[in-house]
Amino acid sequence: MWRDHLYVGTWNDEHGAEIHRFDGTTWEALVGGTASVPAGFGDPNDTGIFSLVEFEGAIYASTRNFITGFSVWRSFDDGASWQRVVDDGFSDPRQRYGWRLHVHQGQLFLGTWVMTTGDDAFRVGGRLYRSRDGATWVEEVGPFGSLAPPGFADDLNYGLRSLATYQDALFVGTAQCFFCDFPVTGAEVWRRDASCPE
Repeated sequence: MWRDHLYVGTWNDEHGAEIHRFDGTTWEALVGGTASVPAGFGDPNDTGIFSLVEFEGAIYASTRNFITGFSVWRSFDDGASWQRVVDDGFSDPRQRYGWRLHVHQGQLFLGTWVMTTGDDAFRVGGRLYRSRDGATWVEEVGPFGSLAPPGFADDLNYGLRSLATYQDALFVGTAQCFFCDFPVTGAEVWRRDASCPE
C-alpha cells in the first residue's frame, strides 16, 4: 500500500516483470503492459519484482535477473517514471535477487540472494545492504561487510530473504537451498540491534 493504492509486482520469464497498482476499482499498469515504461524496466532479463516499499517519498522496486544481476528502481511520481539506483547486482551478476527491501529506523535495507556456477552454485552467502538516501549503499553483510561476512559466515545461507523490525531491532531471516543434494542446516534469524554502528 502507498498513497491509498495497492502496488503489485509480477514475474514473467518471457517478457520481463510488470508493476500495476489498484485504487480499489481500477488496475493501472506502471511498468509493462500499457505503461510507457516497458516490462522489466526495458530489460527482459529483469523477470521478477521481488519487493516493493515506500521510502523517503518514493516507491522502490527490486528485481530478479539471472543474467546481469538484480536492479533496484525508484519512482517519485507515483510510478510514471523510474530511476535505477542499483545496477547489475552491485556490479556482481551472481547477486540474482534483490530479495527483500525494508525500512528500518529511517534507513532502507536490502537483502540479496546469491548464486554462482558449478558445484558450489548454491553455497555463496547472501548479503545485506543499507542506505540513508536510497542511492548510496553500505554493505553490512558480504565480502566487504562492516558487520559480517557473506551469509553471516555460513555459505549455506545463500539468501537473506526476510527483514522485519521488532523492538527497535532489525531481524534478518536467511534461506538455504531446499532442493540441493548436499546437507543443509536450516534457516536462521539474526538480529541487528540499535548498538550496531551507523
